[in-house]
Amino acid sequence: MPMAPPAPWQRRLVRIVTIAQWIALAIGIIAAVFSSNASMASLVASGVAGIYVAVSTALPLRHLARRFVLETVTLVGAALTMAAVTLTGATESPFVLLSLTPSIMATVLGGLRVGIASALLSGSLLMMVSLAQHQTSIAGSLGFAGLYLVVAATVAQAQRILQDMSERTAQLEASSREARRRLEDLEAAHGLLTRLAHTANRDISATAIGRTALEELESRYPGSAGTATIVGEEGPVIVAAYGERHAGRHTTRIPLTVGDREVGDVVLTTTEPLGEDDLEGIETTLRPVALAFANVLLLQDIARRAIEEERLRLARELHDEIGPSLASLGLALDVAMVQSPGEPALSEHLRQLRGNVGRLVDEVRATVADLRTGRSGSLRSHLESLAATLGDRPKLVVDLDERRPPRPSAADEIAAILGEAIRNAHRHSGGTTIRVHGWTDYDRGHVVVEDDGDGFSPEAVPAGHFGVMGMRERAAKAGLALTISSGAEGTRVSISWGE
Repeated sequence: MPMAPPAPWQRRLVRIVTIAQWIALAIGIIAAVFSSNASMASLVASGVAGIYVAVSTALPLRHLARRFVLETVTLVGAALTMAAVTLTGATESPFVLLSLTPSIMATVLGGLRVGIASALLSGSLLMMVSLAQHQTSIAGSLGFAGLYLVVAATVAQAQRILQDMSERTAQLEASSREARRRLEDLEAAHGLLTRLAHTANRDISATAIGRTALEELESRYPGSAGTATIVGEEGPVIVAAYGERHAGRHTTRIPLTVGDREVGDVVLTTTEPLGEDDLEGIETTLRPVALAFANVLLLQDIARRAIEEERLRLARELHDEIGPSLASLGLALDVAMVQSPGEPALSEHLRQLRGNVGRLVDEVRATVADLRTGRSGSLRSHLESLAATLGDRPKLVVDLDERRPPRPSAADEIAAILGEAIRNAHRHSGGTTIRVHGWTDYDRGHVVVEDDGDGFSPEAVPAGHFGVMGMRERAAKAGLALTISSGAEGTRVSISWGE
């Protein structure tokens, strides 16, 4: 029956006991030969004792540590050493010291129970030999036998002390490794926090924060892929991504939490599964990202509430005050034109004024609609979030000069048309690059989506495909100028609005 593999401290003790055996054997042989003038009994005793020491030393420790082997060697060793003791004077034998070593070895490798049993065996044999040779009384024999028990108990106590010291050393080493690992995680978190601070000086958007976090993970886990997601008003929104996911890899989701609130997550795909230490290190590293996401969401919420209140106030004033005033002015101009039919120059001037007032009324209505519709989000951020969901091939390049986002009444339709054009190019073009470029300035703009793919015929769309039709319907609804051209060099979709 195998026992637990010997610990390092047990191996050291076994080496010490082995050296002690050879020293005790040498002392016993020298003393026995010189004291008896090399009698036959001393020579036989030396040979018997030498056989035990040689065999116990030659056995590999991994075999000697097996319970059956250990008990057999201990039993044979006790018998052989006691035979040497019997041949050379019993309690006065120079091999008495060697006869202690089988019980010491048994205690080191088998524990106190095996050691005590071996000590009892050796002590009982010595007591019987001494009584048989009439060397001592029963009390004296018991004293010699008790020596073996004392030695076994002493070795067991020393063994327990060494074991405790070894366990404490192992615990200290484990604590030291854990402390070093935590320090490395904190250093990584500090490095990421420093990068986020530099990023915030240029761009405080969730996209920039997510990209910075993923760059840190990419450097720690080469060959991996990942996405960063923030919790938006309408659900999770992917703000950054890197790498490509492949089948057979291991995907791990790391939630980004602040208190009890989850503000986003990072999904990491690696070639090997992540251990508990890896997950704990990643969570520690990403804590600044969770705080940054929470701050972004808080700032967005505060700004949204303030802007909504101001927008509604302006909408009410335009509708209730400026609108009626312009309507009254238009009515007054209509009356003036009716009252001056004989003055063509004045009538023409009044008609121009009336047209301008009409355009102002239309602009006020459009502005009120914009204010009531909601805030116009950044078109560039929308396109970057879309790029994060598509992958790396074909590559999406956003080169948009967004002076001001599109006006809210048309922003959703513009974003939808651009998204459909990008997804169509990604799925069907077969190209390597999709480029979005142009400019936007609230009620004016010109944005182009073009790829270097195979192209198609915009007028001969296959049955069951309604993307192009939907884009044209959206453009007509929002008053946008939509142009779709395609050929051997790729496809170009352009949107224009305003003057």
